[in-house]
Parts: sequence; C-alpha cells; structure tokens
Amino acid sequence: MILFDCDGVLLDSEEIADRILCESLSTLLKTEQHHSEMSDPLFLKQWIIDHCGQTDENILQRFSEFTRVNPPHDFLSQFQTTLFKTLSHEVKPIPGMKKLLESLEDKWAVASNSSLKRLKISLKQGGLINLCESRLFSSEQVGKAKPAPDLHLHIAEQYDVVPNECLVIEDSAAGVKAGLKAGMRVIGFIGGSHITPKHIDFLKMAGPEKLINNSDELSDFFTTWKSE
Repeated sequence: MILFDCDGVLLDSEEIADRILCESLSTLLKTEQHHSEMSDPLFLKQWIIDHCGQTDENILQRFSEFTRVNPPHDFLSQFQTTLFKTLSHEVKPIPGMKKLLESLEDKWAVASNSSLKRLKISLKQGGLINLCESRLFSSEQVGKAKPAPDLHLHIAEQYDVVPNECLVIEDSAAGVKAGLKAGMRVIGFIGGSHITPKHIDFLKMAGPEKLINNSDELSDFFTTWKSE
C-alpha cells in the first residue's frame, strides 16, 4: 500500500499556499501595527516554510502565540477563499506524477492534512482528480492531523493492510513523523518548487529512509520495493 501526500508531492502547490498565507499575515500585522521579526517579509516567509505540512489552523495558532496578535474570527475563512481561488487557476502537478499514478495497481491512496474541499479544487486544476477522487483522505476525517499517525492508520484500516506493509511519500517533516509513528516505511520527496536546503535539513532530521528528487526516481524505487 502506497500513501501519497498531496501538496508538494502530487501537486506543486506549497509555494502558492505559502505566498498567499504570507500576504495575508503581512496585511494582518500592518493592520495591527505590529512590529517584530515577523514584520520582515523574508523572516515571515521562512517561518511559514518551516511549518510546511501542518494544518492552516495549527499554523495560525502558532502565529498568534509567537506574535501575540489574535486574527479576526473570519481570517481563516477569508484566507482559504483566496487560496482556493488561486489554486483553481495556478496549481500544476509535479512533473511525471500523473504517469506514475496511472502505472500503479489498486492499493494506493492520498493522505493529506488539507481539507477535502482544497484537495478536490487543487487536483482538478492539476489534472489528477479522476485518478485520485475515490482515494482521497484528509486529516479532517480523523482525530488528529499529522504529525499524529491517525490519518495513515485510518487509511491502512480502510484498505485492510497492516502498517508495516505501507510506504508513505511525504515532503514535510510533519508527514514523515506521522508515517513513522504509524509504523510505516517513509520516503522524503524533494521535487517541489518550495524545497529549500533548510527544508531538506528538517526532512532529514525527521528520519525518512531515503530522499527522492523526482517522479522517475520514485518509480524506480517502487520497482525495487515491490520486489523485496
């Protein structure tokens, strides 16, 4: 059983989400006349990148704790409205991923911290919805989001497979930790445009067994994995 993260693995969407969130939080800080490291756009952008793979709600909570700025009650919904609209026009698949998914047998699924609504919007624009729609799983369907193992374990149960027979493909430290906590093998994927040297360092520290650069390398790894 193969479990793919979506944003940053199947879709090159993380850079878009980071940009929209950075713009939204910058506007909030200016409105609140807040001055700290977060007021520096470069610092804020890197801070957001460092929280890759976490839910919007969790990132916003950490932002509030860091800055002592409480966003208005509709901040998250407004941000997501802007994000979904942007994704519906801009998001593209990671090169080669469609062909790779088409080559796989039945036991694979998409395991994401993103909402089902966001996943469907992004996958439709990225040309992957027909392949993935019946295999979509979101952290909103379980008790805790990644880095908790709940989502990965839920999917394994749905497909009636044991965790140690699952292979997880993740681009974030949170996702890697979730897969490992679930007792699964985990590969770190670094083929997205959002990947930086610091991001790779975070990914390595989370403990995947291997880092893979693109869909061709991933396809080669799958061939080896199936023969083990």
